[in-house]
Amino acid sequence: MIENFNYKDVPLSVIVPQLEKAYGATIIYENNNLDNCSITADVSHFKDLFAQLDVLCAAIGASYQVKADQVVLSGIGCKVSN
Repeated sequence: MIENFNYKDVPLSVIVPQLEKAYGATIIYENNNLDNCSITADVSHFKDLFAQLDVLCAAIGASYQVKADQVVLSGIGCKVSN
C-alpha cells in the first residue's frame, strides 16, 4: 500500500495517525493545540518519518524529539479559527 503524503490544508490531527500507521510509530503532543494546525505540504518524496517530520514541523513552527519509543511533538500550536 502506497501512502499519500501530499497535504492541502489538512489538520495535524489527520496527518499524525496516518504517519503512525505508515511507520509503526507512536507520536504524541506536548501541547494539544498542535492538533489545530493545518498543513499544506507534499512530503511524498521523503522516504522516512523523520524527513517528513522535519518538513511538517517547519510548516507549523514545531519541533520533535525521540523519547524512548515515542516521537514527541512540541510547539505553540495553532488557534482554532471561528
